[in-house]
Amino acid sequence: MQVQAQFFRYNVRYEPLDPINVVFRGSQPASDLLTAILNVLDDAEWRQDMQSHLYLLEGTNRLRHERAWRTLGPPWERYHVRFWLGDGEVLGSAHLERITLWPPGHKVESFDAGKRRLEDVFRQAGWAVHRDFLDLTPLVSPIDDPAASGRASLIEP
Repeated sequence: MQVQAQFFRYNVRYEPLDPINVVFRGSQPASDLLTAILNVLDDAEWRQDMQSHLYLLEGTNRLRHERAWRTLGPPWERYHVRFWLGDGEVLGSAHLERITLWPPGHKVESFDAGKRRLEDVFRQAGWAVHRDFLDLTPLVSPIDDPAASGRASLIEP
């Protein structure tokens, strides 16, 4: 399986922040798959966050808009996932974050904790979860969080 997994969120200085750690694959078009993903998360009481940003596609200098996002939990400690449409799959970056007073904002506590939470939600919904199925280590540098293992889970309806 060829997965376009070179997505990273970049800040204004083009420093990588968020690795792809979940990949969703189904028989339907990626846009329909994303709708099914969001329905599962909505049923599990995940909420839509109010932010949206542009993200640089690693290695191509193309900007790709994040297609959807969801959060679970109060703003001071929550799970957060962002989604992009890939070439036949939906790519996600999930993490656990906590609010910080200085600098003000949210700090990622763990990418792997966010990935595990998503795995649980989709397993409970009856989807097939292949834990840490894809090795994306070459694409993950020591970024914002050492808890980013470099492996992505594959989730299928």
